[in-house]
Amino acid sequence: MAVLFASAPVALGPGMALGASEKGMPACPRSAERPISSVQGEHLGVIYPSVSAACELAPRSSGSDNRARYGSPRPQLKINGGEVMGTAAQPGEVTLIPIFWVPASTTMSAEYQGGFTAFDTAVADASGQPSNVFGIQSQYTDARGRHLANRFTAGSPIFDAQPFPSTRLSASCQPDAGAVYGDQTGYIACVTDDQIATEIARVTTAGSLPQDRSHLYSMILPKGVEVCFSSRNGAHRGQCTLSGATTDTTGGFCAYHEVGNGASVSSALTYAVIPYAIWNSPLAYSCEGPAEHPSGDPSIDIALSAYSHEVAEAVTDPAGNGWHDVYGNENGDLCNSAYGQISSAGGQGYNQVISSRRFLLQQEFSNAAFKVDPAQGCQSSWTPPDLDLLVDGEAVLRHRMAFIAQASSAYGRVASYAWTVDGAPAVGKVRLSQAFRSTGVHVVGVTVTDVGGWSTTQSVAFSVSRR
Repeated sequence: MAVLFASAPVALGPGMALGASEKGMPACPRSAERPISSVQGEHLGVIYPSVSAACELAPRSSGSDNRARYGSPRPQLKINGGEVMGTAAQPGEVTLIPIFWVPASTTMSAEYQGGFTAFDTAVADASGQPSNVFGIQSQYTDARGRHLANRFTAGSPIFDAQPFPSTRLSASCQPDAGAVYGDQTGYIACVTDDQIATEIARVTTAGSLPQDRSHLYSMILPKGVEVCFSSRNGAHRGQCTLSGATTDTTGGFCAYHEVGNGASVSSALTYAVIPYAIWNSPLAYSCEGPAEHPSGDPSIDIALSAYSHEVAEAVTDPAGNGWHDVYGNENGDLCNSAYGQISSAGGQGYNQVISSRRFLLQQEFSNAAFKVDPAQGCQSSWTPPDLDLLVDGEAVLRHRMAFIAQASSAYGRVASYAWTVDGAPAVGKVRLSQAFRSTGVHVVGVTVTDVGGWSTTQSVAFSVSRR
């Protein structure tokens, strides 16, 4: 399981000069440096919390550049012999299905729900395009070398009004006390990961919906709901969403993804959990990145960045045996809190335009870009290879002509050249030599594919004469 933990603001000013004690906050943590490993028991991709903006001036230890940027000195991702989502074998696209678990004891605005459904629709509409953050994942493959298809479908959302499990159950967790959100309210309920998985399995089974690696279910929870990995809450040193009990050793998280346990819940079930966003809170930790909110609602934008992170990780490493580095960090983990260039900064800044909608989403890690320049491992989109098709020689019957593909890729070498002559495959790499045995119009084309899995095609048509 990959867990998105609270991340430090990026490209922000120094924040408020008031110390934690002046604001009535807990003491600011002494260190924000996270351990190299993101593996925590059965949970993968753990990104430990960083201080909130109000604690920006607290003294922090520092590590090497790679550790500070990626969480490890060796951030290259490797396929670990296991599963991915959305290759030609599965069956080429991933269906995104949000589940809004909102019992009568809680509320969730239609605008908040609509933020997720609009995001899914935009991502589905932009499927197969390299111009957004999901285009980066096409460079990754399954264990047999088949590239991820970068194709999504927006499934019908599920509205779940089932009451949360009683806190009196031994398997339940008790909500941590104290203010959590910016309006000084706190948790009124607590659910465990097992309870969430059980509920997702219940509603999908009731709806005769598939539980497989082609469907990603996301549990979207309302404000006031704490999530813990076990029945222990933060006060009892459990791993939970942020609270006053969160420390730099116990940690706290903002979102995660997982598969079923294989016992009470099928291991084929693939899901993410997106608790309500915590920002501008009295806590020493926060889930907020840059203080830019393109939708105008910080809760939606912060949650969507976490959601994007989990979708990218679930696709490339759904069960923990897909793409991750030697420490267990996944593609989202290595770029947590990295947002790149932000347009129109000043309150509603954004770094993604997906199907005409603006979003502020964290970047994702690119193996190919990192190998070219370690400082550019985190990317917001993918640029397909540039290609110019040059022709040398006269278009004369039986006269040999040379066709040259001048191709380059910004963050990765060109992996293959595929030539065609009048629609039929032809043998060539950078250069194709061809003589024509008939007069008239002929067409030569070439498709170059880079290591990211993206292709560019050009062709040239010309008339061959007897002289």
